[in-house]
Amino acid sequence: MRSLWLAILLLAGLAALTACQSTADLKPAPGADAVPGLDEAARDVVQDVEVVAQTTAWPGLQDIGAQVTPVRVTITNRSEQPLRVRYQEFAIIGPQGERYSALPPWQMQGSVTEEVTARVTTTAPDPLFVHRGFHVAPAYRTVYPTWDPWVGPFVHDPWWYETYATYWREIPLPTPGMQARGLPEGVLDPQGHLEGWVYFEHVAADRGPITFRLDLVNADPGRDLGEIRIPLTVQ
Repeated sequence: MRSLWLAILLLAGLAALTACQSTADLKPAPGADAVPGLDEAARDVVQDVEVVAQTTAWPGLQDIGAQVTPVRVTITNRSEQPLRVRYQEFAIIGPQGERYSALPPWQMQGSVTEEVTARVTTTAPDPLFVHRGFHVAPAYRTVYPTWDPWVGPFVHDPWWYETYATYWREIPLPTPGMQARGLPEGVLDPQGHLEGWVYFEHVAADRGPITFRLDLVNADPGRDLGEIRIPLTVQ
């Protein structure tokens, strides 16, 4: 049984390692306009609209970097014009001109995995399995408080539970954290401020220089105000 769990653990570890290897690690490119006081952030200003792209690590509970490429975006509208904010106006442009579009946070496909450790610390509901003349292991006395535990020798191996008694559960995208932190579409008033996460199509880890781009559009007549361009690299 232990050999079986070891094999499962090794396979899960290889899968996790593969996912990590395919995750793009974005950084501001050398020469980008850095933002004092913010890690891994660069900015561009066009028509009195300042946009900051921050490639810091995703703060959510689950690692989403193997499925999408998250970028924390801050928009400060110091102009006198209302600014339209739409996902289709965001993009990451690759070294060969390929486009990675921003994804609506409620319309995604795929899933991420989360490691779960089996622990014997919570109280179980009334058991429905059949038993007669059975005593629970001493370590389970808090799980089944109404049952008589075995009073003889029964060695509990906490190392096994912490190391091998794990499994990986799938969580569909978008995760609750992605929905809560996602930048919404709408209109940013003059002198307005907006910040949140934008989820781009997954950028491969072997890409070279890339560019964060945002088309600035006046919300009233739909007139283009310019284009934000922030150089990034993939490490």
